[in-house]
Parts: sequence; C-alpha cells; structure tokens
Amino acid sequence: MAGIGSKACGWDVVVVKDAGNVPLTAVAKTATFVSAAINIPEASFLGVQVLVASVTGTSPTLDVSLQVSFNGTNWATLQDAQSSFSGQGVIALDQLTAAGSSFMQCMFGGVYLRLNFVLGGTSPSFTITGRVMIKNNL
Repeated sequence: MAGIGSKACGWDVVVVKDAGNVPLTAVAKTATFVSAAINIPEASFLGVQVLVASVTGTSPTLDVSLQVSFNGTNWATLQDAQSSFSGQGVIALDQLTAAGSSFMQCMFGGVYLRLNFVLGGTSPSFTITGRVMIKNNL
C-alpha cells in the first residue's frame, strides 16, 4: 500500500500507482483497472487529480471513482450520502473523453483509498498521470 510521498505547500502528494505498484506517471492504459491502496490519515482533506496526456480509440471514455476500505481488503465505492439509498450518486471525477484533467476535493480519513479507472469505447487508450494530495486537519 502506498504511503505519503513528497510535500507541496503543506500538502502530502502521493503519485497513484496501479495494482502492480507501477506509478501512474504518463502511463498508457487500455483496460479497466484499480490503483494500489493509499492509507489516508484521520480527518484529512483530499484532492484527487487525474491528468490525461493523450487518448486514442473510437468514442473513448474514462470514468474514475473513489473506493474505500477499513482493512485494505474489502472495498466499497463512495456514494453521496443523500442519494446512496437509490444506488445513485457515486462520488467520481468528471468523465474524460480527450486529453485534459479532472480534479475533485473531499474530506475523510482513517481508511484506505483507491481509484477505480473504467475505460470505455472501442480500443481505448489513455495516457494517465494520477495524484492524491492529502492535508491532515488534526
């Protein structure tokens, strides 16, 4: 599981790694995958950023959602509390269909976090960089 990386303006910066522990720094991906787990300290502000340098394929899409675990083994996709009863409201970054970036902020902690990357379209390929910024609020 990934730990805290470098610091930037008081924020700990973690480069997201895939499940094979390969850092997502301009890495081409062609199939759905999950990241390695990141241990999030209690009461933390998070910034999650996904950068896409290039995209190929027919009608390619990239959806990234957040998953949490209390033990690093059993995972659940984060849901918006107001809509979790209807099965809607997955907490996710904006869908990417071309080169660009998506960013979101949230606050929680005392859990493990991983990112679920779902690629769609015909023969999609996304060159991805992923980062999680963590600022402990205690």
